[in-house]
Amino acid sequence: MNKNLGLLGQLELEFDFDIVDDFMTHFNIFCDSLEPVIIALEDEVKYSEKINELFRMFHNMKSASGFLKINQFVNICKIVEDVLDEARAMSGPASDELIDWLLLITDQFIVYKIDFNENNSYLSALNPKIIKIPERLNK
Repeated sequence: MNKNLGLLGQLELEFDFDIVDDFMTHFNIFCDSLEPVIIALEDEVKYSEKINELFRMFHNMKSASGFLKINQFVNICKIVEDVLDEARAMSGPASDELIDWLLLITDQFIVYKIDFNENNSYLSALNPKIIKIPERLNK
């Protein structure tokens, strides 16, 4: 990819503009939707519905990112999917540790959203706290 172009410019060189535009629309909605769904995991009654919704959101983002070869997104989404898959087998509510970690993930994607919106040349570095996957998923 051309280093002089920003992230969006690089994607638009490699893929059809409409595909990139659709991805960015969905990516912005994804970023804006994460926090309320994560916070709802604290509610034991809504837990099952929201953990499944969150899993689908990350699965869809992983698929779309994979198509556009945005490997940083794919890698994070795979990790989150694995954690959420484990959490789906449990009853709620979610532990504070899981919620805090998912909010860190949200913050990371918001940083990436800014990177794209500012058409930066590279995605920002990963927050190292994300690497510490929560051990306790339920309260």
